[in-house]
Amino acid sequence: MKLIINSDDFGYSRGHNYGIIRAHTHGVLTSTTLMANGTEVLHAIKLAHEHPTLDVGIHVVLDFKKPLSDPSLISSCVDSHGNFRKLKLEEVNSLNLTEVEIEVENQIQFLLNQGLQLSHMDSHHHIHLHPHLFPLFVKLAKKYDLTLRIVLGDHDDYITLCKEAKVNYVLCNATFYQDLVSLDFFNPYSSRFEVEEVMAHPAYCDEVILNESSYAFDRVKELSVLTHPALKQILDSQAITLVNYQKLKEKV
Repeated sequence: MKLIINSDDFGYSRGHNYGIIRAHTHGVLTSTTLMANGTEVLHAIKLAHEHPTLDVGIHVVLDFKKPLSDPSLISSCVDSHGNFRKLKLEEVNSLNLTEVEIEVENQIQFLLNQGLQLSHMDSHHHIHLHPHLFPLFVKLAKKYDLTLRIVLGDHDDYITLCKEAKVNYVLCNATFYQDLVSLDFFNPYSSRFEVEEVMAHPAYCDEVILNESSYAFDRVKELSVLTHPALKQILDSQAITLVNYQKLKEKV
């Protein structure tokens, strides 16, 4: 089988940026998705240009930090301070789709204007998989030729929608997290799909992560596993080939 190992949150902090680069250059990480509104997005963009073998996509954010759009243009998405609303699941339905489209396109265009070639799209807290938003993300994935992440689960309708729209998608195993972060996660690694993504968050802890995220030191643990000298051999022994989103697109 073919396995993509992708890190979310590129651009979140310098510690996260350096962790992603380390996991790619000294480990098995093949791809990452970049937060256009991240605290250290410009630092991440610089690193991406310095490491062209790292496949880069966009990690769309609609519920964390500040938007790239003028808050007055996306009032359903922001609070009284102009920050993204911290949305409960049932509150996602209150987002105006036209306003969401404005913000998502601004995030995509910002990264494209930095000279990046984006190959895929996912989102912070998987918000793109909400039924209210997913058709819009399919539309934008088609417009910008981006492969969509669909987390493993009861998403047959989403797969059908992607197929009907002729939008590429990859199913994602999002369980490499917390107590499951170990070499044993990959030994053995079983999947019934020809291609699959493992979602990861390798990082060096810094003040941004410690102050803003409840998932902190486990990110360092992820980095340790993804750079472990034995991991590549474990994958090779199972005839698992590491790939990235861009390579998959080139073969479509």
